Amino acid sequence: MVQVTEKPASSQQADFPYFRRIWKNVVVALLATSFIPLIVIGGGMYHYTATVLRNKTLETLRTEVTHHKNTIDLFLEERIRNLKVLSKNLSPEYLTRPGALESVFHSLQTELPCFHDLGVIDDQGRHLAYVGPYELITKNYKNTFWFKALENESVFISDVFLGFRNIPHFVMAVKQQRSDGFWILRATVDSAFFNDVVAEINQTKKGDAFLINRHGIFQTIPKRAGQLMGPSDFAKLEPYQGIRQWEQT
Repeated sequence: MVQVTEKPASSQQADFPYFRRIWKNVVVALLATSFIPLIVIGGGMYHYTATVLRNKTLETLRTEVTHHKNTIDLFLEERIRNLKVLSKNLSPEYLTRPGALESVFHSLQTELPCFHDLGVIDDQGRHLAYVGPYELITKNYKNTFWFKALENESVFISDVFLGFRNIPHFVMAVKQQRSDGFWILRATVDSAFFNDVVAEINQTKKGDAFLINRHGIFQTIPKRAGQLMGPSDFAKLEPYQGIRQWEQT
């Protein structure tokens, strides 16, 4: 008689958790080797894409700002050139004749509606002739900051100020030397016209473009916050060639 004995069922039950644990480890390892590279690659691609998009956006913005700055500079340079041409070709004796300055101004305004008024001033700060909407013919400018600046310069563009008219404006002036002194042709640029030139960058965009002087005072009207001749968030600015980037969250 042959006697057959079976392995106790308790031994099989004891081995099952061990193999089950191995199986779980294998599955976890397979999943890790499959998904970790995807996560790493995906994260790297996301970071790279975000960096490229940010740099592209900033580069586009820098290009646009540079172009707009050049447009504004060109506008001011051309207006100074207009005044230089007039002052070099028309003498103060001619411009002070009755109706002469009015004729010149109306012809100028027809082509260049940016000018608001026009005046001929002698080296003592007195108006020799004036055409415009204000009563300035009796005003003397000898002690004004822009007249003092022109004593040492041939061209001057002011910041926005109130002046005798008590209205925000800025002046552009050119000086011509004479044997007996000098004379000045001075014009005021229409603030609304110039503000449109500066803000034109925003016609199809949500951004805001404005000018400030080195003291952080608004020289044009911002769309979002602030007012003309009011303080901005920028102060104590130094002359700088190029573009500065400032981010605020």
